[in-house]
Amino acid sequence: MADTVEKQLSDAAFGGCASEVSSLLRNNPEINVNWTNDYNLTLLHVASYRGRVEVVKLLLAHLAIDVNVKNDEGQTPLSFGCEKGRVSVVRVRLKDPRVDVTLDPGDALHCGTHRIEDIKRDLSGSLQVVETWET
Repeated sequence: MADTVEKQLSDAAFGGCASEVSSLLRNNPEINVNWTNDYNLTLLHVASYRGRVEVVKLLLAHLAIDVNVKNDEGQTPLSFGCEKGRVSVVRVRLKDPRVDVTLDPGDALHCGTHRIEDIKRDLSGSLQVVETWET
């Protein structure tokens, strides 16, 4: 049984293959960019968690992308990036005016809120230590 184009896109996003993601998006205008995998994670969740900056940029450029979608645990793609300490991804996400930081979990379970605040301060030039989070 052949994979759906959404599954192919998910695999490419997971692997960080920006050229394949770009090609799939360009050649499949009806693609569901908010498709979820078996774990109810969107492409943006996966790319954010894996630190795939170029893939995140490509997905954010798609008009149909839901940047604030939550998974079953209430986590947005932004909080997924924060959880893993993906500073580069979080920076890109915070520059997108559609991102609503108030939707992320307020508890310390995934350290999302604290890291978001630190990274927002970093974007304003007053905090540099967050660079050490990138792995």
